[in-house]
Amino acid sequence: MRRSSKMITFTWIKTDLIYSMVKGGTIYFLSRPRRFGKSLLVSTLKNYFLGRKELFKGLAIDVLEKDWLTYPVFHIDFNGSDFQEKGTLEKVIEEYISTWEVAYGILPNPDRDRGMKATTTAIQLLQSVGFKTVVCSPFRDPKAGAFGNLPVKPILPELKTASLIITLGGDGTILHLAKLAALHKLPMLGINMGGLGFLAELEVNALEALKGLQGWTFPIEERMMLDVSVLRDGKQVYTNMGLNDAVIREGPISHVIHLKISSDGRHLADIAGDGVIIATPTGSTAYSLSAGGPVVEPVAQTMALTPICTHNMRFSSYILSPEHTLTVELERNGRKPVFLFVDESRAFPLYSNDIVQIRRSRHVTRLAHLS
Repeated sequence: MRRSSKMITFTWIKTDLIYSMVKGGTIYFLSRPRRFGKSLLVSTLKNYFLGRKELFKGLAIDVLEKDWLTYPVFHIDFNGSDFQEKGTLEKVIEEYISTWEVAYGILPNPDRDRGMKATTTAIQLLQSVGFKTVVCSPFRDPKAGAFGNLPVKPILPELKTASLIITLGGDGTILHLAKLAALHKLPMLGINMGGLGFLAELEVNALEALKGLQGWTFPIEERMMLDVSVLRDGKQVYTNMGLNDAVIREGPISHVIHLKISSDGRHLADIAGDGVIIATPTGSTAYSLSAGGPVVEPVAQTMALTPICTHNMRFSSYILSPEHTLTVELERNGRKPVFLFVDESRAFPLYSNDIVQIRRSRHVTRLAHLS
């Protein structure tokens, strides 16, 4: 069987592949039956749509060509021994919707939700409308008893079957989990129990709104992220992903640092001051704004380069296309300590010959909205 030009490739966890081929008004699914068994088509559709924001009733109308809904669906295994008609694609999608068990990962910050009162209320509300919930710790090695009597499971295994991550804490909790959520293509919904809640969707006194998750008809907003790496003597010694920003700044002892900024290998600017911030649109309202940077629409696709306390009074900020790769090199800093921070993560010390590269990530943070 030859693949047509309309072939779609589905990638399953652990590198298993499913191929779908449209040919002559028929959709064929080719799979590894030993892994997917009887629920092949349901699993296939679930995996396909999990990576797309249209994961709710009526999703196929927007994702697929409308006439595809009337196509008959067949299943074929590798050796050709199983060839079964499963009905029309519309029927299969309805089967998928009716059998899909929604699992929500609840990740409370125990320093914010002491006694787990808000977490317990959120669990009860979600379970009352038929959702499965699993509590996981957002941080490593939590204190004994931090989650009260709630059973807590390891986060990584649960992310494989979760459909949405709900955080209870501040924006810091969301930033801390953004990388994991992006790598697993999971949307997040934040419940604010901190100070400022720019990324959180709900305040803790509005938990009843969680019932709005029923039916999965809420919009999901995609936010740009950054890939940050450090090269040392030609070798990559650090890599990270951030939702807010990458910050290069002086150490605990105040001193002027000198940085050379390039864009795609072309010289862009020289900075003498406390450092530089490269922010996403989401991060434009964080540290970058405090340093005098511009406010950028959160869903835009740009990078904002803002110096920190620069000695050049004419230097303000640059708004750059996300197609560029920014390079930051240290100049004339001697043994003065300089550090790299990505989304307020642990400081990474930079050496005088290190090269920091920042570019738009292929991953995105997905934020669920109920308002």
